[in-house]
Amino acid sequence: MVVRTLAMVMDASKRVEQPNAVSVLPDEIFEAIFSHLTALEKARVAGVCRLFRDIAYRPRLWRSLDTWGLGWDRKVAATISSRCTDLEELTARGAVAALSCIHLKARKLRKLHLDSCADLMDAALGVLIGRHEGLTSVHLDGAAFLTNESIEVIALACPLLESLRVGGFKDCVDKEALTVLFEGCPKLAELSLTDCQMVDEGGLAAATQLQLLSLAGCKVSSWAIAAEVLHKLPNLVGIDVSRTEIWTTNASYLLFNSQSLSILIALDCRCVNDAFISSRLLSLCPRKLAVFILDGDLTRSLACVRSPPNGVAQAAAEVPPQNSPTKPGAKLPAETIPLRSTQTPHLLPMVQTRAQALVTSIADLPSLVSPSSSPLKCTEPGPPVGKSVWEAEEGNDDAVLTSAQRRAADWVECALVHGLQRAAEKKAELERFWLQNGTRALVALLQSEQASVQEKAAVTLADLAIDEADTVTAHVDRSTSIYKEGAIGPLLRLARRPVDSLQGEAMKALGNLCVNKHAAELVVQSGGIGAFLRAANSANKWVAEEAAGALWNLSMNDSLKDRIAAAGVLDALVGLLSRWPKDAEVVQERVAGALANMANHEATSFSMVNGPCLGVLNRLLRTSSHEGLQEQIVRVLANLAAQGDCNTSNNVAIARTPFCLSALVALTKDGPPMLQIEAATALWNLAFDEGVRELIAAEGGVHSLVGLAKQCCGGEFFALQERVTGALWGLSASQGNSVLIGEEGGIPPLIQMARSASEDVQEAAAGVLWNLAFDTRNARIIKAEGGIPALTALSVSPQSTLLAKFMAVLALSYLCDSQAEKDRHYVLRPSDDRKEVFQRISAFVDEHSQHYVSEVPHLETLPRAPPAPKGRRWEVLPGKGPSVLTWQVTSEASTMREVGDLRCSDFEIERFTLMLRDPYETLQHCAAFALLQFTMPGGRHTPHHVAAMRKAGGTEVLSAILSNSAGASKKLRCLVELIVCNIEESGGHTNHKD
Repeated sequence: MVVRTLAMVMDASKRVEQPNAVSVLPDEIFEAIFSHLTALEKARVAGVCRLFRDIAYRPRLWRSLDTWGLGWDRKVAATISSRCTDLEELTARGAVAALSCIHLKARKLRKLHLDSCADLMDAALGVLIGRHEGLTSVHLDGAAFLTNESIEVIALACPLLESLRVGGFKDCVDKEALTVLFEGCPKLAELSLTDCQMVDEGGLAAATQLQLLSLAGCKVSSWAIAAEVLHKLPNLVGIDVSRTEIWTTNASYLLFNSQSLSILIALDCRCVNDAFISSRLLSLCPRKLAVFILDGDLTRSLACVRSPPNGVAQAAAEVPPQNSPTKPGAKLPAETIPLRSTQTPHLLPMVQTRAQALVTSIADLPSLVSPSSSPLKCTEPGPPVGKSVWEAEEGNDDAVLTSAQRRAADWVECALVHGLQRAAEKKAELERFWLQNGTRALVALLQSEQASVQEKAAVTLADLAIDEADTVTAHVDRSTSIYKEGAIGPLLRLARRPVDSLQGEAMKALGNLCVNKHAAELVVQSGGIGAFLRAANSANKWVAEEAAGALWNLSMNDSLKDRIAAAGVLDALVGLLSRWPKDAEVVQERVAGALANMANHEATSFSMVNGPCLGVLNRLLRTSSHEGLQEQIVRVLANLAAQGDCNTSNNVAIARTPFCLSALVALTKDGPPMLQIEAATALWNLAFDEGVRELIAAEGGVHSLVGLAKQCCGGEFFALQERVTGALWGLSASQGNSVLIGEEGGIPPLIQMARSASEDVQEAAAGVLWNLAFDTRNARIIKAEGGIPALTALSVSPQSTLLAKFMAVLALSYLCDSQAEKDRHYVLRPSDDRKEVFQRISAFVDEHSQHYVSEVPHLETLPRAPPAPKGRRWEVLPGKGPSVLTWQVTSEASTMREVGDLRCSDFEIERFTLMLRDPYETLQHCAAFALLQFTMPGGRHTPHHVAAMRKAGGTEVLSAILSNSAGASKKLRCLVELIVCNIEESGGHTNHKD
């Protein structure tokens, strides 16, 4: 919307005749527009004209800055330092970015957040903090190398500090450092020491001003001593003890004896659990408590903390009186008495009676909580305490949170999202929690007013939606729970925020959700495609990377590909490939991955080959050295060629693209294994086209593939073996390529792969050997290299596919027929192992032809009937015996459907036709069975095979066999009769060009 508004302003300015029409508009309009742009977008707009540069660089538009994805370093910081004079909030990611911030002239800086600063040292932090004495909030996350000296420096340099969050300290936070901190920062109201190695609880005794304390994941020497110290703090309102070893007795002592404590966060805490909350002892606590545990309803408690003060009376009126009946098993509200402390009256309710128990339902919070069909479970000992039970300040009747109340609510959200993020590391152990309450709480946190909370919630949702980050496999239950809790809408809203980190993490979460088919459909219905395209065009490379990944995952759903294409995504993806420079290969890789998925769809593949897509892909394939990008580009070509099996225009278009075939051949020779697999797959698909397979051979494809087959045949590289063998299978359909494969030494590795443990490798190897055995020179090499035992074993192996057995039998028939014996050197002499080969061939033919041979005992006595209309079948006439068209039923039962994808050349069909007259009856049966399968109605290449038979004089041969009832066996005559019926059936609708 912001970009559209800016475009409208520019268009309006062009319609004005004055040359400086833009300057007529007030600067406030442009400032309002530019305030919705990210840092990189403002820098891009600044290059339009001098006026835009002056406005975009004004310091008041740079009051907040996040270095996420900006490539932040010293040079960048020095470049924009003049714009940061009014900078108030700075978030730096990484130690390098943190050190670069020293060069900013941000004297008005109030909030400093350093994230993932594991390499940051005390001296560097001291220099950075020392230049910004007006800091009120300092957050240090992942500060592994910082020591107590850093805490003392912060205490001395930041007298106005109100919030300090430190995470990941490896050093013990000792008493001296804490004492200096509390004395040097009298306004310090919030202290978070999360995941620190050790905290000296004695140093907390001086924190009289402290209101909010987090010790999540920290160790203390004694929780009994810590509880004794903490309960004496007069202003302590909330404490976070998540992932600690605090005992139930220590927690009870702290809650009962503290004068002000009303918020307890104990996520993933062993002793503070549902049993502790339900205990009768805790129900006697003199105050209302908001307790956050994994067993409880976090969303409900969070909503109460965020609700305004004037909701108390209305919510309290909904609670039944004290003596009213309650549901069985319902928990009684905690008894309340007047508070003994009046030091912080604005934070806590002055509760006078027990009738003020407060229970806020989800129905009262439609804007904060997504609806759910599951009933809510109240886990609080009484009504949850939060801002819904905090009384407003005296004289303030408006529903406005005070600063202290807002700070407490913000602290609760930060503590919760951090605890949930850490709990996501144990997804399997906490599966029940995530499905019942965890995802709902994260969705509620997505709608926080704090960008850091929203970002962490999106990160956690992205992690929960999948099982493994590497394979991107959707976890069905968790991803379903996430989108059913209403996460897609808030995530799409975050994707439109002018904050790069929010856009990027929202795109990542949405992309991971799109792996779930139903979630992907909901994303599309919610306008996710447009959001992905806008983010993919972001000036921030990391945002574009996550958006491209989301499009990649979305395009895996076949049912959505038409809608994706209709939205103009194909042209946008091709434009993204051309837009990004060489240092953005990851973006280009994900864009190419999306195109590869879209190419695996017939309609979209044809539109891709007719546009600029192939040219852009070919250029990147030849110029880029990024392995991931090359792999995805080759996948695009392979998928486009796979669609060309029905329409060879795709294959021809790829082959005509300059240097495309040569690049694929080069990758099979010198590329890494994954690229070799994809390149071999592309060549396999392209080799289905007769003209293209000759071009591949001309580019050295046979030599490269045979060399690769020799390299990989010995191991268990089944994926590579299958693709290489498949590519050779496609190329060997040409007589010249078949001879070349034999001359290059390709037969020995193929025989070895015919013995592979993988049935897919066996099938492809059998297909190549079948094609190679057609030539007598190759046939002799097959025999010499031990190919006959391999083929015979393959024809009877229970681990082999039916298609592999069929092709092995056909290869064996080539080695034995009279055509092979025309050469003076027999391939198989009568005295050799021809008997065993014939037994294998005969066993296979008998097994797969006995069904319909037994069903047609008197086929020769039946009159011929016309073929059935297309889509219809003849029925058996009662009392007439077997119908003349019984073959239509029985042959379907014995049809090998996989054979319908095989395409034989005219020479192969002619050879099978001649084999019908072979002196050996076994070969006659084999040839008849093969022709029966190749001419089955409905087969992809049946019209071609029928035409080839007629061209080779097959009809005359078939008629001669049927007329010679004395010389032909019953099985042969049955098979031939069925072939004739197949030919007549196909002859009725073979008008199209083959």
